[in-house]
Amino acid sequence: MVLQPQICFSDFPPSPALHAHIKNKIKKLESFCPNAMRCHVHVRQSQKHKHQGKLFEVGIELNVPGKRLSVHRNNENVYIAIRDAFKAIRLSVQRFRQRQRGNVKHHPIPLRGQIARIYPEEGFGFIESNGNEYYFAEENLHDSDFDHIRQGKLVSFIADLNDEGWHALRVSTGKHGRLRY
Repeated sequence: MVLQPQICFSDFPPSPALHAHIKNKIKKLESFCPNAMRCHVHVRQSQKHKHQGKLFEVGIELNVPGKRLSVHRNNENVYIAIRDAFKAIRLSVQRFRQRQRGNVKHHPIPLRGQIARIYPEEGFGFIESNGNEYYFAEENLHDSDFDHIRQGKLVSFIADLNDEGWHALRVSTGKHGRLRY
């Protein structure tokens, strides 16, 4: 990763122990992210805060192929600020790797429609949306039950196609038929 990481201190004299602590954190980051090209850590002490003591701000900038990741964390304790900043940069690296691999979770886009027919005695009904009909069962109702829905009621739902045809999952009668997660 980084042969000579950059560590800068502003507005206070660093101790050798603090410098060694940061180098140790960088070494752990290096094993976690071996393809990083540059790492810059900046620790600064802000002037006296109104309601707290002096705050330490730790900023980390990490260059990986195709992206520059950066985080900033504040705390009254410099070691906690360093810990939190390195934890945040590791999470940023993980998210970046997931996006590169295409492992990002995609949420289905909810559709809107209205109840076309309902059969409460049998426990199912149909939703009409964009000229299609979607079957739904009582267990697919997200925030209501058959006692509270009527024909013509606006709903949101997730469409699913299986061997039997189109189904409506997570049917919501929430405010104006919006699906809530």
